[in-house]
Amino acid sequence: MRLGFRRVQRSAAAVVLLAVAGLVATTATASAKSTARAAAKGSIPVALVSDFTGALAPSTGVQGALAYFHWLNAHGGVDGHKITVKQYDAGSSPTTALQAFRRAIAAKPAAILESASGEEISSLSAVTSSGIPVVDDGFAPGWIDKPTLFSPVGDVSTHLSDVWLTVLKHFGHATKVAVIGSSLETGDLKLLAKSGPDVGVKVVMTDLSEPETLTSAQALTLAEQIKSSGANGVSVIGVLAINQLQADLNQLGVKVTVADPVFESDAQFGKTIDGELFAEDWASPYVKNNAGIKAYLAAMKSAGYGSVAYSAGFAPFRYAQAEMLVQEGLKKAGAPFSHKAVIKALSGVKNWTANGILAPVSFPQFQQVGIHCLSVMKVVNGKWVPETNGNHPFVCGGPSTKTPGT
Repeated sequence: MRLGFRRVQRSAAAVVLLAVAGLVATTATASAKSTARAAAKGSIPVALVSDFTGALAPSTGVQGALAYFHWLNAHGGVDGHKITVKQYDAGSSPTTALQAFRRAIAAKPAAILESASGEEISSLSAVTSSGIPVVDDGFAPGWIDKPTLFSPVGDVSTHLSDVWLTVLKHFGHATKVAVIGSSLETGDLKLLAKSGPDVGVKVVMTDLSEPETLTSAQALTLAEQIKSSGANGVSVIGVLAINQLQADLNQLGVKVTVADPVFESDAQFGKTIDGELFAEDWASPYVKNNAGIKAYLAAMKSAGYGSVAYSAGFAPFRYAQAEMLVQEGLKKAGAPFSHKAVIKALSGVKNWTANGILAPVSFPQFQQVGIHCLSVMKVVNGKWVPETNGNHPFVCGGPSTKTPGT
C-alpha cells in the first residue's frame, strides 16, 4: 500500500471568524502573519526508492519509512517544513532500479532514501556522481565507503563480525557449530568459520553449497547432515526457509539451535520451530521497554500499517533510516536543506541509536566497517520472545572484519 501525504493548510476563514467573535484587529493581524510564515516554509522533497513491485516487494519493509514520514508531517514536519515524498519503484530488478534512481536524481530532491533490497548496486555510479545525500541500507557491495552515502548499519555487505557465533553460544548454549550458506556467501562463511576459536566454539561442519532458498527435501537432508556432525548450533548466511530446517531438526529429536538472520513469520510453523533464534542489526518490534520501538509501533498504527508492524521484518530498520535522514540530516542542516549542508550534517553523526532501535551509529566510521551488535529473539511455545530488551537491546561481538575477496 502506498501512502500519499497531504499538506495541512490553514483557512483564511478562521481569521474572519475570530474577528466576528470580537477579537481585536491586532490579534487577527498576528494570526495572519503567523499563517503566512508557516506557508512560506513550504516543503522538503525527498525521493524514496524501493521495490514497490516484484519478487522483493514483500520483504523491503518500506512501510516503516512511510510511517515515519507520516508521523513527522502530522507533528509539524521539520521546523514547520513538511516532507513531500515521491516514490520510485526499483521493481526488484537492477535495470529498473537504475531507471528509478535516474528519475529520482533528475527531480533534484533534498535527499534520497533507499530501501531497494540490494538491487541498487547497478545505480551506484549515477547516485554518487549526483552529489545528492542518500541514506541507504548498506546491503550491496560498494554501496558504502562513499562520502554522500550513509547506512545506519554500516558496510554490512563486505564486513562481518563474529557476533553471529556469539549469539549462538550465549543464547543457544552452542559449543559445536555448523556454518551453512550458499556459494554466493563463500567469503562470509569462511570468515565466520575461522572466527570460531575467538568466540570459544568449535566449527564441526561448513557447507557452502546450499541454494538461496531451501526446499522441504533439501531442508530435511541438511538437518540429517547437521545431526550427524554433532553440531548443537547452526549459523546461516544467505539461505531462506530456515524455519523448515529448525522444524526438521526438532523432529529428528536433536537439540540444535538455528540462528536465522532473516525474519520469517512463525505462524505457519508454531511450536515446531521452538528454539530457533532470530538476530538482526536492529531491534525487533517485540522488544520491551524501548522508546524507539514504542514510537515505531505507534507510527505504524497511525499510518495504517498496524497489521504488518510485527511481520514486516525490515520495517523497524526503514523507520530508523527515515528518522536518521530527518533528525540527523535535514533538521541539523536547516533551511534551505542544501545537499552540501545535509551531507555535512550526516557526516557528523555520533553514537546515534534512533532511540534504541539501533546500536550506536557514527560516521565516517560506519562507511568503512559493519556493525557488530545484534538484537535477538527466540521462538518459545510457537511465539517470538525477545532475548534482548530495553533501550540497548543488543549483544555485541568482536569488531567487523573485511570479508576476503571483497
